[in-house]
Amino acid sequence: MKKMFLLATAVAMMAAPALAQTPGAGTQYSDAISNFQINATVANFCRFGSAGNTANVGTNGVSVGPDSNGNGLTTGDQAFVVDIQKDSDNTVQAASGAFNYAQAQCNTPYTVTSTSQNSGLLSSYTGTADAAFVKTVPYQIAFSAGSTASGLQPVAATNTLIASGNPFASSARFFFSIPASGSLLLAGTYRDEVRLTMSPLTGGPSI
Repeated sequence: MKKMFLLATAVAMMAAPALAQTPGAGTQYSDAISNFQINATVANFCRFGSAGNTANVGTNGVSVGPDSNGNGLTTGDQAFVVDIQKDSDNTVQAASGAFNYAQAQCNTPYTVTSTSQNSGLLSSYTGTADAAFVKTVPYQIAFSAGSTASGLQPVAATNTLIASGNPFASSARFFFSIPASGSLLLAGTYRDEVRLTMSPLTGGPSI
C-alpha cells in the first residue's frame, strides 16, 4: 500500500508543473482568428450596342442604311435618307426618323452629348439665292435610355441630351424631327452628320 501511495504521489507531482504551463484563455484564442479582404475593381463601361428590331422607322420616305464609312446595323452608324420636299410647292415638309438600340448600357452615372457638323441640314448649293430659299433646314433631336429621356432639342454644334443619367442596361433610342416650313428648297443635297457620345460622369478607368 505504501508503494502504491508513493507512486501516486510521484505522478501527481509530475503532472503539476504541466498544468502550470497551460496558457491562459486570452492567449490561446487571440491568434486563432484571421480576416480576409477580397476586392475587385470594375472599370466604367458604356456602350450603345447593336440595333434593335424596331430600327429604321420614320415618316415621309425615311430610309436607313450603312453610313459613308460602310458601317451598318452592328455599329449603330447609319445614314438616313429623308424626303423633305413638298411636291406641290417646293417648301419644306415634315419628316422624322429614329434609330433604336437593343443592348445599350452604362454601369455608372453618365451623360449623352451630341455634335453636329452643320447645326442643321446644310444645302450643297454654294452660290447666291433669293431670301425665300433656305440654305440650312433646322431640325430637332432627342435621346432616351431606359426611363431617362431628353425631350426634343434644336440641333446645334453641341447638345447635352442627358446631363445625369443613372446606371442602366436596356434599350435606347435616337430620334430626329424636321418640322414643315414655308421656306423654299434649293436643288441639290441637304446634309448633316450627328455624333452621339455616352460618357461616364464619375472618374476612374474606362473600358
